[in-house]
Amino acid sequence: MVETVRIIVIWDGKVLLLKKAKNSNNPDMLELPGGKIEDQPLQSAIRELEEETSISLSEDSLNKLSYEKVYTFDYHGVKTTRIVYYYYAFLNEKPSVSINGTTDIDGKPEDKHQSYEWVDISELQYLQTLAENSKIDIYLLRNLS
Repeated sequence: MVETVRIIVIWDGKVLLLKKAKNSNNPDMLELPGGKIEDQPLQSAIRELEEETSISLSEDSLNKLSYEKVYTFDYHGVKTTRIVYYYYAFLNEKPSVSINGTTDIDGKPEDKHQSYEWVDISELQYLQTLAENSKIDIYLLRNLS
């Protein structure tokens, strides 16, 4: 089982989504910032958010959502189960976002993102390009605000 985190960054009723690069797995799909857990889930969420977007948040800024998603997918012919833990943060000011390329533990390039967009929470359920790891019940998001 692969454990991952996704971070729901909310500003002005919108959620930050990253658009995957053309040369990545699932090109042009939108996803929440996040990645594999390499230490504790909260610390991984903070690290992944900063690595992928240059947004730096403290532990006190992130809240754990009482919702976890478990799903199975095919990865190069191997059935893989993934569990996703979600964290969220409300920002009072629009953050400066910079899309960064990241590398894995061995220094090899990981999935890259080509851009980002702020999407209204009410529109998330209609996005056809939302990656499986980022699909979350719209009801849960609406009740955060």
